[in-house]
Amino acid sequence: MFALAQAVVARWWEQALGWDQESLWPQRLHQIAGGNAGGDLERWRIVGRDAVVFPEVVKVAEALLDPGMAELAPSPSSLQEAHGSLAGS
Repeated sequence: MFALAQAVVARWWEQALGWDQESLWPQRLHQIAGGNAGGDLERWRIVGRDAVVFPEVVKVAEALLDPGMAELAPSPSSLQEAHGSLAGS
């Protein structure tokens, strides 16, 4: 489950460059870079990603493992039924 959570958050990380209001991840990245990623920002984005997004990865993994969250997801049988009814349309 952790690998799935990491993949989801990594995708968010890639999209975050276009998010004008994102402030938490850039702040963490600069801290990891010793206070200023500056002109080496792209390199720091690559090497620092996992450390920067780790708190969010943990939260997403916790949510995916939460039994209450599992109740919100469709069951495999309902997905198969939906797929079958779509295929027959």
